[in-house]
Amino acid sequence: MDADLLKILSEELREIRIMSAETKRLADAAQKTADAAQKTADAAQKTADAAQKTADAAMKQANACWSKAESAWELVIMTRNQVQEDLRKVKLPWWRKLLDAA
Repeated sequence: MDADLLKILSEELREIRIMSAETKRLADAAQKTADAAQKTADAAQKTADAAQKTADAAMKQANACWSKAESAWELVIMTRNQVQEDLRKVKLPWWRKLLDAA
């Protein structure tokens, strides 16, 4: 081989080594970025899971409160009905009360 051809080949080889090193550096940087993104996604998932647990607990508490409110309303209705019945009995004439008691 003549010297010019060897010089060209060595120049090409040097450029290939430089490009290879640059490509590896970029690949490493991309991998670090991907790893950081994965850590961020994992942290976001943990936060979302914690928020879901909190929401589930709040929903259970809300359901329990709703059930208690329904029970309280039923008690109000029953009390109202009982009061109305007692008032109806109080308004009856005395002789009717005696007949109803018998």
